[in-house]
Amino acid sequence: MAKENFLYFCEDALGTTATAYVAKASNFLGADSSANNKIKFSFKAAAGTLADDLVELTFTPAGAHEQVMKAVAGAMANGANVKTNFNTVYDGVNSVGVGMACPNTRLSAAVNITVCDITLG
Repeated sequence: MAKENFLYFCEDALGTTATAYVAKASNFLGADSSANNKIKFSFKAAAGTLADDLVELTFTPAGAHEQVMKAVAGAMANGANVKTNFNTVYDGVNSVGVGMACPNTRLSAAVNITVCDITLG
């Protein structure tokens, strides 16, 4: 059986109002631009509900949708982490993730994921 690849997302303040979420990369359904500085990623609901699990990432600079999508796709396909196949996409509590290291863009600015909002289906 092939190892599953997992993606970790964590909102900025874990506690009573924040959420941490782990998605199977194979449950990825798609990504949509939800604003000029936001992308909403859809995953098949981990709880088996009809509604999708949604992760919305806010980033700077505005218009860097392609770079953020490439960074998340890289985490989904990450073969470098063969020991655990656990990939942090964004961890707002510890300020780490793929968005913290996105390459400079055609916009001449580094791309940073600044906020993660999670809605479970």
